[in-house]
Amino acid sequence: MKLLILAFVACIGAAILIIVVAEEIQRNRSMVKALPPSVNVSAYEIDAMLREGYHLVAIMGAGSMQPYIPAGEGRVAWVLVDRCDFRLLGAGDLIVFSTPKGNICHQLATLTAAGWITSGLHNSSYDQTRVYPETFVGRVVKTYIVK
Repeated sequence: MKLLILAFVACIGAAILIIVVAEEIQRNRSMVKALPPSVNVSAYEIDAMLREGYHLVAIMGAGSMQPYIPAGEGRVAWVLVDRCDFRLLGAGDLIVFSTPKGNICHQLATLTAAGWITSGLHNSSYDQTRVYPETFVGRVVKTYIVK
């Protein structure tokens, strides 16, 4: 009987832990969804974000992520990213990942055994490249368009 009660208490504890972890993942996921791009940004705002531990990454626009990343030759967006735990990522998150050709900002679509499948917001197909913990740069917090 004592063993049955102990097993029951252990199950309750495990269920509570699962709920807490699931809530933490959801809180992190919804907290950093990408914001609309900001054209007028002060140096103080960027400085404050960098002091909070975010990282600034330059992305060249090719059209796949408009309006977050503008298209056209010489158009650059500065992307603030949170270098969060790869395991906290979820479908719909905008992320930056590295490739041999440079950093790319795209949206996560599906997690597979071969890594995350991504796509640009304006692309009609998924990327062939998969995102792994080694190629993950960070989750997008905010983008700034450079005019």
